[in-house]
Amino acid sequence: MNQPLSRRDCLKQILLATGAASLATAAETNSRLKLGFDNFSIRALGWKAGKLLDYAAKQSVDALLISDLDSYES
Repeated sequence: MNQPLSRRDCLKQILLATGAASLATAAETNSRLKLGFDNFSIRALGWKAGKLLDYAAKQSVDALLISDLDSYES
């Protein structure tokens, strides 16, 4: 008898399918996958918006999300 999927297994299956579909779409259109980061992911560095923008440009990312007001100087 088949047992129902747990929530965790179901979420894994959805994420895998979504990731595979995204990669397939990018490959079909000969476009590269867009990358970026949120300042929250490197918050331990304590950088403000200017430094974050410089770092994002150096890393050649497509997007930077500044998700909290503390990152702005004024």
